[in-house]
Amino acid sequence: MKTVHSLYSNSHVSKRKRWKVKPDRRTIIVLTTLISAMTLVSGVLLMMEPGPIQPLAISLQAFDNTDKTTTNPLATDAMLHQWLGIVIHDSGTLQCTADQIDAAHRQFGLGSLGYHFVVHNGAPATPGNDDGQIVVSERWKNQADGAYCGGPDADQFNQNAVGVCMIGDFDRQAPTEAQMQSLINLVRGLQSKFGIPADRIWVQTGGRTDSSTGKLFPIATFQRQLRQF
Repeated sequence: MKTVHSLYSNSHVSKRKRWKVKPDRRTIIVLTTLISAMTLVSGVLLMMEPGPIQPLAISLQAFDNTDKTTTNPLATDAMLHQWLGIVIHDSGTLQCTADQIDAAHRQFGLGSLGYHFVVHNGAPATPGNDDGQIVVSERWKNQADGAYCGGPDADQFNQNAVGVCMIGDFDRQAPTEAQMQSLINLVRGLQSKFGIPADRIWVQTGGRTDSSTGKLFPIATFQRQLRQF
């Protein structure tokens, strides 16, 4: 791994490749052609028919690093990498599990689940798939590169940015309140731990390059919550 000048000083954090993708001036960068989201095999991940779409009304709480009653998804025994950004995708499916995505990614030859974290929406209703539950992948536990991006800038994102997948298709159904709460908690925790600024948080859903986050993702609320952090 090449040595680079880290943006942040931390003696127990390893260095990653130089970040070459320049952010724009917005608080949240919405990816267009920079990232092609991982398209899941339709035969592996079966989508339910969309149910009624409800407007999202949420009240998000601040992330509390002192809360010892909640399992810390950022915990790892591996030496920490210096993560420089966060990329958030949706799965493009109304329901699936982290295990199903893992199986699909293995079929693609990725070796394991390409994301570092998966945030469930409770569908399907199976053990370990509770609404808002965060699944921590082996890539995070081992502080390994992600495998969630394609295209010319894939290595820059996979090697430098934490990959988060939210289960859902946000052009058809809004994320749940519990999902958004967990996402905010996770993003704020990563920002605090690694000094990640808001202009290095990217959002893209469903593999889109035109409608970006999906019309039902509450991007304004997400932006507002990060500005308050």
